[in-house]
Amino acid sequence: TKIENVIRRVYDFARPTEPQFESADINHPVREAIDLAAAILRKKGVQVETDLADGLPLCRFDAQLIEQVLLNLITNAAETLNLGETPGRIGIQTRQWGHHVRIRVEDSGDGIPEDLREKIFDPFYTTKHGSSGIGLSISQRIVEDHGGTLTVESGQWGGAAFTITLPVTEGPT
Repeated sequence: TKIENVIRRVYDFARPTEPQFESADINHPVREAIDLAAAILRKKGVQVETDLADGLPLCRFDAQLIEQVLLNLITNAAETLNLGETPGRIGIQTRQWGHHVRIRVEDSGDGIPEDLREKIFDPFYTTKHGSSGIGLSISQRIVEDHGGTLTVESGQWGGAAFTITLPVTEGPT
């Protein structure tokens, strides 16, 4: 259909050239994204709690693309926090999970109602004023291009918890 062609063109425009895959520790782009978001988070008074596992197996990924996805998740989380008396919290965790590595970004916001959890990854769907609604959709596509998944559920603090799961590199490359 015409709308699918338009969406595909927007995706292709928004998506960078072919990913430059390297085998590396996933904690590097995670730390870079946290550093890039630090100013926004400080300005909003958001507390960031990191729990990055040491000695994770290597994954094949494009560091800039994964950084972009994480930056999107972190800034989205910061925007959802209604900062009242208690400072908002964002937790970022990395773990090995079988033959995968997981990155979890969760916040202490209001969360995402269950009926919207599938919709938020649709192109142009947004609940934010002045947003294009393609950030999560492109993020999901980038993760899928890496052979992984991007999912959302309720987090331990009642907000949203996004989980990126990426396959581990089998042996050195």
